[in-house]
Amino acid sequence: MYDSDHAPILIDLESDFMRAQKKRIRLFCFEEAWTKETNFDDIVRNVWNGGGCNLPDKINGMQHLDNSFENMNMGSIKKEIKRIEKILNDTNMWSSTHADLVRFKTLEKQLDDLLKTEEVMWRQCSRAVWLKEENK
Repeated sequence: MYDSDHAPILIDLESDFMRAQKKRIRLFCFEEAWTKETNFDDIVRNVWNGGGCNLPDKINGMQHLDNSFENMNMGSIKKEIKRIEKILNDTNMWSSTHADLVRFKTLEKQLDDLLKTEEVMWRQCSRAVWLKEENK
């Protein structure tokens, strides 16, 4: 035998945490903001009815519901808010015609709806339950 006081060291460069991240399955998270979509009921009904006859298949279909609302994420909402604000603030685009007034009001309504949706998303993210959505 050897008379050395050295011991071998095993270095694992990939921790258990990193392995877990690679295998991590994304959990389904229902977004309250989806309910603000005008066709929400129809989408949910179609997913539920198209999910087969047994409950596990229906639930699996519901877990992929976020694919139907891929445009309803924080990034796309913020981009759309900025786009509409830019249009509304551009004074060169607006004249005093009735058509422009109608278009301006329509864009204001869209902006208001997007801001409400963003608020709902932030509330859900922050878990700030004290903020009532319907409280105006």
